Amino acid sequence: MGKRHLIGSVVIGAVVCILQACTSGICLQAMRRSERFFGLSKPGGDTVAGVEWQAFVDTCVTPAFRSGFTVVNGSGQWQNEAGVVEKERTKILILLHPNDDPSNRLIDYVRDTYKTAFQQQSVLRVTCPVQASF
Repeated sequence: MGKRHLIGSVVIGAVVCILQACTSGICLQAMRRSERFFGLSKPGGDTVAGVEWQAFVDTCVTPAFRSGFTVVNGSGQWQNEAGVVEKERTKILILLHPNDDPSNRLIDYVRDTYKTAFQQQSVLRVTCPVQASF
């Protein structure tokens, strides 16, 4: 089999696979998955109450991401500046979004709003490329 014939066969095979995937209802699109880890401990020993968290979601997260998101309860730990390991409950916000400036600005806005409202030192962001189908 010649090199040109082999390359042509591979390209045709790839196109057929893509068309089959899309016509069978599982056409995937390139997106970003971003996770934000919101610690619930406040300085001084208080914690973000459930009603406070829900108000934050209702007034900040939902308007920014009307197409949808998921929140998962977590438990985490981190080492503070004094070297002490802190443990706290966490809310993990999971977003699927385009890799564009408007989405990134909204994600940063949500983070900055939470940090200010609940006196947080930081909010962890993890972002990776994904393929998604809805």
